[in-house]
Amino acid sequence: MLTAEDWWRLAAIGFVMMLGTIAVLDAYYPGGLFTLFAKGTQPNVADEVHARTMAFTTLMMFQLFNVYNCRSNWRSAFSGFFENKWLLAAVALSLFAHVLVIYVPFLQTAFHTVSLSLLDWTIATGVASTLLIGMEIFKFVLRIERRAAPAAAGKTVRGQATSRA
Repeated sequence: MLTAEDWWRLAAIGFVMMLGTIAVLDAYYPGGLFTLFAKGTQPNVADEVHARTMAFTTLMMFQLFNVYNCRSNWRSAFSGFFENKWLLAAVALSLFAHVLVIYVPFLQTAFHTVSLSLLDWTIATGVASTLLIGMEIFKFVLRIERRAAPAAAGKTVRGQATSRA
C-alpha cells in the first residue's frame, strides 16, 4: 500500500521527468521558448524528428536512472549496485534496444527517429541524471534524519526517566 509520502515522491519524480523531457524537446525544437540546438528557426521536419528523438531518449534515460532509485526509499542507488544481475541485464537490454531504434534504418523509419551525436547523448544523459542526483540528496537527508531520530528519542526517554526518579 502506498503512503502519502510515497504519492508525493511519485508526483515529484514524475514532475522532474516531465520538466526535463519538455525542456530537452523545447531546446531542440525550432521556434520553441528556449531553442538552443535546432538548425532552423522555423518548424521543419528534420528538426522536429530530432527534437522528438531527443525527448524520447531523455525520457528513456530518466527511467533507467530511476529504476536504481526505486530499489530503496532511503538507501543510495549506488549501494549494492552490482548485486542484482537481472536488473543490470534489463537496463543493458533496454539501452541496447533504444540504440537499435535510433540507429538501425528500418527501425528509424518505424519509430520516426534519427541518429544522435555524442553531444546529444551527453545532453539527454545529463538532464536525466538530475533525477538520480536529486534523489541521492533526498536519500542522504533521510539517512541523516534516521540517525538523528533515535538519538533524539533516547535523550527524551532518559530525560523523562530522570525526572520521574
